[in-house]
Amino acid sequence: MRRNNNINILIVDDEEDMREPLGDILREEGYQIVTVENKTLAQKKIKENFFNIVLADLMLPDDTGLDLLEHIKKTNDETIAILMTGFASLETSIKAMNAGAFSYIQKPVNVEEVKMAIRKALKVQKLSLDNKMLLDRKSVV
Repeated sequence: MRRNNNINILIVDDEEDMREPLGDILREEGYQIVTVENKTLAQKKIKENFFNIVLADLMLPDDTGLDLLEHIKKTNDETIAILMTGFASLETSIKAMNAGAFSYIQKPVNVEEVKMAIRKALKVQKLSLDNKMLLDRKSVV
């Protein structure tokens, strides 16, 4: 198992047979995983905890992943969203990226593609946090 114990990932998908196995695989990588089946529960979890990454289905039973993405950006702009969908199209991909999604993954997901997207997202997040810290230090001086 890799040591990713301080990385929190929220998986939002209404399909349990998608959500739970993906969660199990990512737990084996050492990530802290929380899974929920809809936007309402996701918003509650996001309000209670910081998540480095949110993996969300584009089509949720109570809303869309794009609307959840908007909520994520308002709540904590350091959280990175990766959207997943079984109904991939160029139009939805462009909408997702324009809304601020880091990546857009087609279902059924390729686990290695998900892991790679997470690793890239975490690198971008670390750079962003490091830059903010440097800017904060500079403003104090």
